[in-house]
Amino acid sequence: MPPHTVRALQQKKTMISSPSGGFFDTFGISRKLLWYNWGMKHEDLADRKRYSYWTPVTLRYGDTDSLGHINNAVFTTLFESGRAALLFDREGAIAGAGKTFVIVNLNVNFTGEMHYPGTVEVGTAVDSFGNSSVKLVQGLFKDGICCATSHSTIVLIDESTRRPISIPQDIRKLIASAAGDEDLLSTKCGSKE
Repeated sequence: MPPHTVRALQQKKTMISSPSGGFFDTFGISRKLLWYNWGMKHEDLADRKRYSYWTPVTLRYGDTDSLGHINNAVFTTLFESGRAALLFDREGAIAGAGKTFVIVNLNVNFTGEMHYPGTVEVGTAVDSFGNSSVKLVQGLFKDGICCATSHSTIVLIDESTRRPISIPQDIRKLIASAAGDEDLLSTKCGSKE
């Protein structure tokens, strides 16, 4: 890792630790490097208790790479499956006609390998609501072990203008209720203060 990146990470004041060492030990990088993740430690997101909305996803043989483990690009698709399950019900998109959520930010932290075959459990929780956005946190668990965590921001847009629009209260309630995070609705715009 370039020295300027290490310095930038060290200025952030939020602790990260990789449970198995992995990348950090392999390349001699201190496991106490600091990084920014919306003020949340990775350990908080690696705890299954953080999530109340779960999506099981069956791994496919085609998800593997030449090293025999699940390709890192597939992790983002697994997180997408969790987001889609939260935002769509049997009747379609919970945003309603003429509106849709688009992803504007995705950060993934890889903490372990996954291997075929098996099922991955995608835990999803709402971190906060903005005027037109929702911040989600997610964890990928295989055989009870957290293999990755993510932070994402999705924005509600008008499909015809392609511009952000305010999230109506009924949609906020649907998302928060599905994710088991109804307490977020009691704060201003649903954002954590």
